[in-house]
Amino acid sequence: MGRDLRELEKLEKKFNRKQKPNIAVNIQSKIISTGLFIISLFIKIIEIIISIIFVIFAVVVHFALLIRKIFTGKPILARKLIFGKKAIPTQIAYFNLKNQLLRNLALFYYVILGKLSLTGIGIREYNAEKRIIGDSYAYSQKPGIFNLWYIRESSRTGYEGKLDTDLEYIYTRGYLKDFLLILKTLPAMVYNSKKDSYPSKINMFGIKLLNKRMREAITLIERLVKYSRQEKIFFVNPDCLNKIFKDKTYYRILKETEYIFPDGIGINIAAKMLNNPLLENLNGTDMLPYLCENAVKNRFRIFLLGAQPGVAEKAKANLIKKFNGLQISGTQHGYFGKEEEQKVIEKINKSKTDILLVALGVPKQEKWICGNLSKLQVKVAMGVGGLFDFYSGKIKRAPRWMREVGLEWLYRVLQEPKRMWRRYIIGNPLFLLRVIKWKMAKQNIGEL
Repeated sequence: MGRDLRELEKLEKKFNRKQKPNIAVNIQSKIISTGLFIISLFIKIIEIIISIIFVIFAVVVHFALLIRKIFTGKPILARKLIFGKKAIPTQIAYFNLKNQLLRNLALFYYVILGKLSLTGIGIREYNAEKRIIGDSYAYSQKPGIFNLWYIRESSRTGYEGKLDTDLEYIYTRGYLKDFLLILKTLPAMVYNSKKDSYPSKINMFGIKLLNKRMREAITLIERLVKYSRQEKIFFVNPDCLNKIFKDKTYYRILKETEYIFPDGIGINIAAKMLNNPLLENLNGTDMLPYLCENAVKNRFRIFLLGAQPGVAEKAKANLIKKFNGLQISGTQHGYFGKEEEQKVIEKINKSKTDILLVALGVPKQEKWICGNLSKLQVKVAMGVGGLFDFYSGKIKRAPRWMREVGLEWLYRVLQEPKRMWRRYIIGNPLFLLRVIKWKMAKQNIGEL
């Protein structure tokens, strides 16, 4: 009996020792949850205060539109049914104005009413048929006036699509990120433009740029590899289009090329100025991962030609490591003379490649492709500029947030100021000035 009592005492002491830490953990958990509640309450108060500030401006606009309605009969609001939190149909209204900033001021009413958040997922027009299996988590948050999709859509870099962009926001959101989201929206408003319909091509200085989404562009390349005899594809950015004013051969090549992709925020701004906004920014650096995925799926072979010795080899190693099953049939640096050109062509042909990526710089690569395409046994040849430098790790690319707000050019200037300042600091404004002059000239003769 005494032994049983001693065993019970031991068990009681052991049990009590285990309970003490649990009590401490419970207290700590309550403190943390209380702290988080206070923080979330504080953030909500700040959200309401910011919304009230915007609502003050909204009331002024509302009053002005009320006077307009009295004299013209035009409605004050334009109503829209959207997906609310948990995908519940929710009606909101915008001010009936063309100016996007003034139009969106009405949305701040709904933050105070609790239908919208200041920051959140993208605002989606309600259509139950567009729901897909497994998308419920994307609707777990309220739509936000400031949202990641708006920023990426404005800079034409939302290649992942709206659903994946919203999920990315939900998984990575935080108070600091929400604050930065609001700041990033300001430059995004400069680039943002929408139309009911988009042209399939955009005319810029007589050069026809394809206006497609990234996935459509990859599908086009796949189709060309499978079914065309032989095609060339080029990318153009503001620097490329500045060069055509001095290099008439390059200008002629671009005018005669059917497949040209728009590259860069400068082209995005120019397209908006021409009232023909881009669907997406189809730059080669963002395109390559999608191209590699498609090449793996279709067993296409890719050859890397260009850049300094060793760069293409390093890019190949990095790409093969990232994309399992990718076939890079060969590499060749771009430092070869005219006398070595035939050997390079033979090397490419022996590799039995489907897609040739040529990184010799603009306009050398375009001229090389046009001059040698008939000798090459490839389905598609693409001029890709400094692409291999980025994927070899030789040059670090701008962080995603800078690309989202159209500041990748600034990052490049900071990386290589001596080489890049003239291209961007002088070249970008010069390009936009040329676009304005070209637009005015076309308007004067009735072609726009």
